[in-house]
Amino acid sequence: MDNALEKVRKHTRRMSESLKRSPIKEPRSTIIDDHPPPIALHLDGTELLFENGVWSPANENGAVLRDQLAMLTDRNQVLEEENQMLKFKLELLMDMLAVSKLDVLRLQEAQRH
Repeated sequence: MDNALEKVRKHTRRMSESLKRSPIKEPRSTIIDDHPPPIALHLDGTELLFENGVWSPANENGAVLRDQLAMLTDRNQVLEEENQMLKFKLELLMDMLAVSKLDVLRLQEAQRH
């Protein structure tokens, strides 16, 4: 058993010397920039800036896209409301159909007797 334990001890992996050393040679700066520059994103001729946690257009194309997004959001809201109304109407018609089917079955049963 001691022989097996010795083999395990011999074959334990040790961290390579290259992994122990940091690849960064220069000392890290302790200065934190409270106001970093805004992040710019360029997409198909439109430039957007990310400042203070909000994306905003940097040129006229971005303003046009923002207006289109607002229009599409409003249209989506209208369509969702219409969809809810149609679902309600469908449920109501299904209930009315079930009631009328039960009435027909009762009348047929009454005619048999």
